[in-house]
Amino acid sequence: MTDRLPNASFVPKVGDKVEFRSDIQTEKGPSAGTVIGVDRDALTATIRHSDHPGETFKWQDVEVEYYTIAHDGRPLWVLV
Repeated sequence: MTDRLPNASFVPKVGDKVEFRSDIQTEKGPSAGTVIGVDRDALTATIRHSDHPGETFKWQDVEVEYYTIAHDGRPLWVLV
């Protein structure tokens, strides 16, 4: 899939890929990582990226540039 869904609502699953394009949302950006935990009750996701073992984000606070499917078939969230 080469289609991109711009400004998609962030609703991640464990195993999704994430790419931070800048340091706007995390001081470790730009970096890439993986969703390692999701709390659907609290609407949070824990992302392991760069040298960070796991940073937790509220879904509503995450700014998505676009959502797509990576070349390996996994969901990819590209964040600003």
